[in-house]
Amino acid sequence: MFKVFYPFSVLKSLSALVLTQGPPPKHRRRPAGVVACQSLLLFAILAFIALNVALLFWVYRDAQNRGMEYGILWLVIVFVFGPLAAIVYVFARQKGSLVPCARCGARRLDVSANCPHCGNA
Repeated sequence: MFKVFYPFSVLKSLSALVLTQGPPPKHRRRPAGVVACQSLLLFAILAFIALNVALLFWVYRDAQNRGMEYGILWLVIVFVFGPLAAIVYVFARQKGSLVPCARCGARRLDVSANCPHCGNA
């Protein structure tokens, strides 16, 4: 018979191992290198999350300013695939520079006939 591999079973066994060990004794202290490594790992994780949130806002605002119909779709794609999808977006978006609209002041493509925000020609 074949055994079915459950990825969560590994996590379950690891969490059981950690939970059965209990807290460290009060007279033992963690080495400074361990604390520094944990702090660095926490900082890296938080920086990665901040980068993804910034990419989400940037892609959505850029798609709206360029008058793209599927800005929310690009937002979802970047949310799922991360920075790799943002690189794909840069190459797939409409080319041109953004200039302020004369009527509403929002940014729009200089080659577009109408402003995507107010509809002014």
